Amino acid sequence: MDDFSKNIISHTVSVIEAMKKLNELSETLTLFAIDEQQRLVGTLTDGDVRRGFINGLTLTDPVEKFMFTSFQKINNGFSIYDFKKVREKFRKINPITYKLFCAKIHYLI
Repeated sequence: MDDFSKNIISHTVSVIEAMKKLNELSETLTLFAIDEQQRLVGTLTDGDVRRGFINGLTLTDPVEKFMFTSFQKINNGFSIYDFKKVREKFRKINPITYKLFCAKIHYLI
């Protein structure tokens, strides 16, 4: 099982801290924002940060203002057929998110 702990960040930290963490990631380039109850509440990529800056957000604003919150959660028993249906519907699903949930890391849910 892959260790995604380096990809987890609180939704309340500043985006500058998130950018530092994104810079340390070598492969995934995606952070998973969690709330106080350890629930997944959003994802963050460098593109989300860039769009936030374009929209007037600053380095001191929290991750929750930048993060993508309309992600599709994948549960146990999610078949490749289901994945294809979701991908067709949304056209953009983060492959690391798919791998994370297929690896049965439930503490983020």
